[in-house]
Amino acid sequence: MSNPELIMNVRDAILKSGFPLEIEVLNICSTKNIGRIPSVRYVYDGQEHEIDLIVQIEQMIHRFSKGENFQYTKSIMIIECKKSDDKPWVFFCSPDYQEEPWAGNVTYLSDFNLYFSKAHRHSLLGQIFKNLKRNHYNDTSIPLSTGYHEPFKSHDAKSEIYRAVESVLTFLSYACENESSKLTISGSETTFYFPVIVFDGILFEAMVTPEGLDLHERQHILYRARREDSSLMVDVVTKSYFPKFLDMVEEDNREYVKCINMLQFPKAHKSVITRSHGLKVRRRQKQREEGIDFLILHRDPATGRVVYGT
Repeated sequence: MSNPELIMNVRDAILKSGFPLEIEVLNICSTKNIGRIPSVRYVYDGQEHEIDLIVQIEQMIHRFSKGENFQYTKSIMIIECKKSDDKPWVFFCSPDYQEEPWAGNVTYLSDFNLYFSKAHRHSLLGQIFKNLKRNHYNDTSIPLSTGYHEPFKSHDAKSEIYRAVESVLTFLSYACENESSKLTISGSETTFYFPVIVFDGILFEAMVTPEGLDLHERQHILYRARREDSSLMVDVVTKSYFPKFLDMVEEDNREYVKCINMLQFPKAHKSVITRSHGLKVRRRQKQREEGIDFLILHRDPATGRVVYGT
């Protein structure tokens, strides 16, 4: 016989947690033709971690033709979900940073950079940066923050903002270390990484002025985190704003593809990329014939951890 009081208590406990938010965000992503893996567990620096959701937006062009370059371009969103009914998040912003373009701060890996380095050309991002007109990192209407505060938080409690930022940036480090070893000069793959925190709660932009403190409720804030000597960008968006933000990242990826199509490659290197792709396709076909399922990301059924396919 069911226990109504127990059922109510379990329901209330689940609703207070962030898990329903993870499902809502996953469901929003499921409305689009994009890759997604929830609850990704992985080991980094000898410790086990888990990230709420990995989303992959991709576009492939398998030819060199007029106005098009051979490429496999991906934007990967590293998503952590957080919920708070009674503790708003406050991010401090400064007009000194607001007018600067930050698209050059995106974290990315590209096979093309191995070729560009050998050919003594600028990096991929260095070459396409001037053409990134619509990249959301350059959108000066999005408040840019360099600090945060959680009002009403107990002094003994750890910061949920800190936890969320560390979670997405730890996976970013893990992914980059794993994927960088797979870069090849004959390849055409580029991956852009977007750490994202989806917050079910009230989000404030705070600005200190000579008159005092200005507070404005926001749906999207770009937080600039410092890691050693690097500035890493983290998008913080509200639950209601996430569908629009997802559209923005899709547009970012389309613009990356467009910019890569503008690049010039010598005929010899085009042949190298085309021949390498043909060999890779035949290898994957053989793997499938042998029952090996090829995926960019898949889950190890024995451990539940994410595995990167090759």
